[in-house]
Amino acid sequence: MTKTWIVAKNVFLKNLKSPAYYWMLLAPFVFALIGIGIGFIASKATDNSANPNSMIGIVGQPQQTALLKKVLKSQADVRSEANLKQAKSALAKQKIDAYITLNADYSKAQIVTNSQADTSFNVDSIKQTITSLKTQTAIASMHLSAGQVQNLTAPADVKTRYVSVKESKISNSAVDSGLRYGVSQASVILIFIFLSTYIQITGSEIGTEKGSRIIESLLAAVPARQHFVGKIIAIAGLLLVQLAAYAVILIAAIILAGPFGYAKYVNMVDWSQLGFGFAGVVILLAFAAILLYIVLAAVFASMVSRQEDVPKSTSTVMYVALIPYALSFMGTTAANSLFFKIMSFIPLFSQSLMPMRMAVNSASTVDGLIAFALQLAALAIFIWLASGIYAKNVLNYDDGKPLTKLFRTFKIKNS
Repeated sequence: MTKTWIVAKNVFLKNLKSPAYYWMLLAPFVFALIGIGIGFIASKATDNSANPNSMIGIVGQPQQTALLKKVLKSQADVRSEANLKQAKSALAKQKIDAYITLNADYSKAQIVTNSQADTSFNVDSIKQTITSLKTQTAIASMHLSAGQVQNLTAPADVKTRYVSVKESKISNSAVDSGLRYGVSQASVILIFIFLSTYIQITGSEIGTEKGSRIIESLLAAVPARQHFVGKIIAIAGLLLVQLAAYAVILIAAIILAGPFGYAKYVNMVDWSQLGFGFAGVVILLAFAAILLYIVLAAVFASMVSRQEDVPKSTSTVMYVALIPYALSFMGTTAANSLFFKIMSFIPLFSQSLMPMRMAVNSASTVDGLIAFALQLAALAIFIWLASGIYAKNVLNYDDGKPLTKLFRTFKIKNS
């Protein structure tokens, strides 16, 4: 066992000292900041193009022009057009970017806009404004009091309560599924990103040693099974370091939310609806699933004879990972079906399907913990089988396909 930990320590420290590892840690934040910057610049450009440079002509009564000029001040300049003919002429000569025709009570309106204009404005917002003016005009014609107007225009008081129905019993323990669903979908995408990264690391670790024949010297000192387990432990350690780093960054971001003035955006979400049980299950399932796929990637990487064949070999694992990734988006409308209930407990699938079922209140925290326990059992079995396959194939340099070698290994084992 000591040799296993020596291998784990060497592999872990080698990667931890690599600049590529730290780039992997920081790359998501770098690209996120670049995306935010591009979005900010695009937003500013849109705001600038939608401001006073846009000119809208109004074909209607003078008071309507004056009112719309006041209401649409933040979106565009407004001017009066004597009639429809004059408005069309002004649009043709590009003196205005659009014109609006209105009847007296705002019940009918037409917006004609030049799609080739250099400036733009929000047509939907203008539609909402006209609808609001129609409502106000209708209310004014009824000669209602201020209180009656307030009661008429006030939104309905609608309260939503989520319940869980099991075995003909209604439970009030269910929570709003919107936040949980968003987190579950985000976790599916993040898991896939982590998988693509760590499958590449795993393939590189094993493929490089085998392709350069260094593995022969290493296995002379360390048994193949211990060598395999040591590498898996090291890669799991790298994953834990990355998750811990992200946790520290997240905590720091929350602490700095107040001083830097973005706390209002954080508080827009009721994070209490997420629950520690749900968040914990999502993290545990994700971590165990990534380890399962890492073990599979290590098996396929051990079957190549040349280092350049590693990406082709480990791509099989990514194809397998695509299945639960796709099913997680398909299962939101059928979370209670027998198929998705069963699949949400199966290792390699549960990390995507169980959070989705929990998000829509189709599964409990206990179900998630059971799925995690099954993942751990599967991980122990996978490591035991994979280390044996690794020991039989890591010194095999023939050019057979990885799947063919895998089947051949099981055939020899069973014969």
